Amino acid sequence: MTTWTGQGRTVFTASGTGITYTSGQSVVLPGPAYLSAATRFGLAANPALTVYAVFRHPALTELDSRVWQLGDDGGNSLAGGVGDTTNYSWRYDGGNRQMGPATVANQWRVIIFHRAADATYGEGNIRLSGTPLTENSVGNPTGVPTNVADLLTLGGYVVGLDAQEQLEFAEFGVLNANDTALHERIEGYTSWKWGTPV
Repeated sequence: MTTWTGQGRTVFTASGTGITYTSGQSVVLPGPAYLSAATRFGLAANPALTVYAVFRHPALTELDSRVWQLGDDGGNSLAGGVGDTTNYSWRYDGGNRQMGPATVANQWRVIIFHRAADATYGEGNIRLSGTPLTENSVGNPTGVPTNVADLLTLGGYVVGLDAQEQLEFAEFGVLNANDTALHERIEGYTSWKWGTPV
């Protein structure tokens, strides 16, 4: 697989080997492989943001693996990750906010990373299949994103972080908004479409 076109007609380019498209249902990104698109959908550096993914993963052993990133690896980007047995995190170059508990391996879930406009890194939040997660630890919580590079990445290794683990995506979306009613609608929709628990 060399390219993948999302329903919003965003064209992603594949990097790495072993990426597969399973019967029109999901994209499997093994190891350090990733998809990238030259866009940030016109979003500012520090926008109101809801990013959701319907995905699953095997048992995780690394501290942090990237699910998505908005901006390049030049620093102060926005990203969401998964890690080992306890953590999901708002991940960015220079720190993170780790939250838990994590999901069960090999089960489809919807994860929602969300933040208000002009928020600090420590103010980002995560919902996992209808449940708000709680903070386990935080690094550089007062920093703010400044990276405006036109780059959206799914999966793949982040510079300075641990080795990437396999992720499988059924659906992914980026919305310039942040409110509980929106998150609940996403969870209801993905539960209806994909059977993810709420």
